[in-house]
Amino acid sequence: MLNYRKFRRGKKVEVDDLLRAEKSDYPMRIVYCFGICHEHPGAFILSYIRNTNPHHEYIGLYPKGFKFREHTFDTIDRLVAYFQKHIDDPWPEKAPSIQSVAAMVPMRSPAVGAPTDGGWESNTGGWRGQFNSSRDKTCSPSSRGKSTN
Repeated sequence: MLNYRKFRRGKKVEVDDLLRAEKSDYPMRIVYCFGICHEHPGAFILSYIRNTNPHHEYIGLYPKGFKFREHTFDTIDRLVAYFQKHIDDPWPEKAPSIQSVAAMVPMRSPAVGAPTDGGWESNTGGWRGQFNSSRDKTCSPSSRGKSTN
């Protein structure tokens, strides 16, 4: 990649300036170049200008080749051919972020025996924040085992 004819050294702003100068010399061309992505170590960046604004896309470097737009290319020439043919294609859907995944998880209904409405609830009629009339009597150590009837 570093020896490719369209590789340019410099930060993204410097590369954008080089592309703008090339675009002014060749206004009918879509100018592009490759560079090192300083924000993501180990990745490259494809910068290009169609009309006036620079665009940037990331290229991953993997043992099997270069990954670009969810495709893997064994040579940079094949990546460039794909880019030139599919420059106007819509980008593939991005994987949802962790925040949007968490927002899509449905709320579970409470389990049997879980607290709801301020008390415990079960299929057999447990405590619901109210006293059961059979347990409403005071229980003290002296009254245990004695019948109050």
